[in-house]
Amino acid sequence: MGGHSPPGLPVAVIESSALQGTEHCHDFYELVFIRSGCGVNLIEGRPYPMLGGDVLLMRPDDVHSFRSEPGFSLVNVIFTAELFAPRDWAELIALPGLNRFLDTVQAEVPHKLALAPDDARTADRLCRLMLEELTRKQAGFHAQVRAQMTEFLVLLARAQAAYGGSALHSLPASGPITEALAILHRDFRSQIRVADLAATVGLTPNWFGEQFRQRTGLGVLDYLARLRVEEARRLIETDRRPLLDLALDVGFSDPGYFTRLFRRITGMTPRAYRALVRTE
Repeated sequence: MGGHSPPGLPVAVIESSALQGTEHCHDFYELVFIRSGCGVNLIEGRPYPMLGGDVLLMRPDDVHSFRSEPGFSLVNVIFTAELFAPRDWAELIALPGLNRFLDTVQAEVPHKLALAPDDARTADRLCRLMLEELTRKQAGFHAQVRAQMTEFLVLLARAQAAYGGSALHSLPASGPITEALAILHRDFRSQIRVADLAATVGLTPNWFGEQFRQRTGLGVLDYLARLRVEEARRLIETDRRPLLDLALDVGFSDPGYFTRLFRRITGMTPRAYRALVRTE
């Protein structure tokens, strides 16, 4: 392996802003965390649009290539199973949400995971910590990197199990905020008023807003907007109907507002995002 990969430790962490990579494969796992910008990763013939907060996984022998736009920034984390003790590796690949990523026997693999904002910040922090450990090589760095890599993989496992590739999730717990989240995820295509939602779960609007932000890190309307944009992003990748139809499907009645909000959240317009897929 290239990059920061000392002898005896089969892992490397490489920061990159490359705009393209030719088709290739390798005999190790490659996790790609997208810090910013946009691009497309072509894995086993299928295009995966990439935005900040996304994680792409290539297993050994997966054929892949990528191209990106200026301003693109990523971190490559490449490793083999030998990084871990056999028992630890067996436990990791058995985790719900992670086994489909890492099991080399399965044919259908969810190569992309869109992390929620808090999880994306944690992933970025872990990448920086691993890179720092591998660069400085201070006493105990082997153990430290293994621990950080384990934390990274567990983060991905829990994210995949909790929200299955969508950057927003319902936070497994009980109570009025969980009830409100369930309603938002079920009815996000409909018109939703914060006051009505608060009343439904038995809270005053102000207290509801404070508790919701404390639990999710977002205001209610921001969370709703991100739900709609996340669904729009999924549809743009798979549905060839006009963008206006897709906007209406996810709850936007004003196409101009949809475009502005999509760009604010993803960094690009819906039309540009669709072009990323169609150019492959």
